[in-house]
Amino acid sequence: MIRLGFLFDRVYGWEQRIAARYLSEQLPTSRFATSIAGSKSLAHLGPTTLRRSTRRMIQFPGPRLLAALVGLPGIGTWAREDQFQIVHTWCVPSAFAASAASGGMASSVRHVILELYEPVLSAGERRLLRTLSQGGLLTVVCSTQTIRRRLIEYGIYPESTVVIRPGVDFGFIQQTRRTGLREELGLAKGDLAVLLPPSSSSDNDQLDAFVAVSILHFLHGPVRVILPQGLAGRDRIVRFSRTVPRPGSLIVPGHDVPVEQLISVADVLLVPTHDDGSTTAVAWAMAARMLVVGVASYALAELIAHKVNGLLFKHAIGKRMTAPIAGLLRGICHNRDSLAKLQEAARGQAYEVFSVRRYVDQHARLYENLLSGKEPGDGISDPAMVG
Repeated sequence: MIRLGFLFDRVYGWEQRIAARYLSEQLPTSRFATSIAGSKSLAHLGPTTLRRSTRRMIQFPGPRLLAALVGLPGIGTWAREDQFQIVHTWCVPSAFAASAASGGMASSVRHVILELYEPVLSAGERRLLRTLSQGGLLTVVCSTQTIRRRLIEYGIYPESTVVIRPGVDFGFIQQTRRTGLREELGLAKGDLAVLLPPSSSSDNDQLDAFVAVSILHFLHGPVRVILPQGLAGRDRIVRFSRTVPRPGSLIVPGHDVPVEQLISVADVLLVPTHDDGSTTAVAWAMAARMLVVGVASYALAELIAHKVNGLLFKHAIGKRMTAPIAGLLRGICHNRDSLAKLQEAARGQAYEVFSVRRYVDQHARLYENLLSGKEPGDGISDPAMVG
């Protein structure tokens, strides 16, 4: 029996929530026992996940390295009582705290896993990960090859990294589509719903995207933009929307509508940021037969090829992106039927790459590799890489 501990701080996103749910609910109970620790916000993981796992409340102030030290006593007690061998975390402070607590206080812990969805790390986090990887305690699970390459550039040992693509629940997507969520969001039958994915980017890219949609809404009518929870600059866009000549292009769902539901019913996923951000929303969009439109960043170009399974455009440094975004969206409005080929190609690739079963199985293989002394990536291949 392999005992796993999933550790969360007070701030975690929809990707981490879904990942922990998949692993907690689908790892075979005959081989794995899971325990979850974190703040009161763990209720968002869902009743089934919490029912299948033991749960512990610990003092974890937030996603900062120094603040993570406050959680050390609670993590140590949790590890001693549940006697797990592997701690799985989703942010650098949590990985740091778990590693620090794996000494005398928690001698049963043999490995710490950090799962990353974005390659952007501060200088302090890079130094910390280098130190942890050199000690052989830490393994980093990367959702894209871009993240793995960036970590190697930062000095993390390649042997300490492995690429596991996120899983997508195709059944959930179909089930959500059969609900009346589009109508509840205020979308008419002919509206083109453009979703901006959650992003940590704080620049003007999202505002440019909203301006582009507002222009099309003013000129053509049935184009709406959806701002999900977790989008940086969300409040700024809401304030700006009150100044546009023809309001009504903006939809701001409440906290009770998770991102995965919005992706299931939207028509276009617009990725305006030029940074190499998370691509989990792109994976879900491909599976939901949405059209992915975005800046040709390294991370996005791993999954999307222009006019093959989506649409890409170049980011012009120092220039606003309103014009290229508006141009692509205008073409979509006038040629929706001609884009079906791109959408079908994307969905077919999503079936091959973003299986929940593969996601869970590859994590199970990773856990077993670590405890058996094998390389973390032994027997784990990336289905998105051809050749």
